Amino acid sequence: MISIIKQLHHDSNTNPNILGKRKKKYMATLVEKHPALVKKYSSIFYMLEHEDIDNEKINRLHYMLQMALNVERGTVDSKDADVTVGQVLVDKIVKPQIERVRNDKKNNDTNDDNI
Repeated sequence: MISIIKQLHHDSNTNPNILGKRKKKYMATLVEKHPALVKKYSSIFYMLEHEDIDNEKINRLHYMLQMALNVERGTVDSKDADVTVGQVLVDKIVKPQIERVRNDKKNNDTNDDNI
């Protein structure tokens, strides 16, 4: 699966339409070429097909899959991997969303003062 994510990252950098206008066709090709992986990682393929994907999401997905592979190989303890991946997700997704909400509230409060 990691090789598919690397290929997706490469393809999206060399042809931005892969994740835009041509995404449906591109995903159909991946599904056709890798049916066993689609079955094993159905939630990942669903996300790739149905969500907006950018390089940041691809990089996070690659990181998460690499950690899962490390757990499978026994080079990383599963609890340590869970904590590490969880912290990355908090730092990259949760904290920025909280900051956006705070800024929106702050801007709304400022606008209310001006009324």
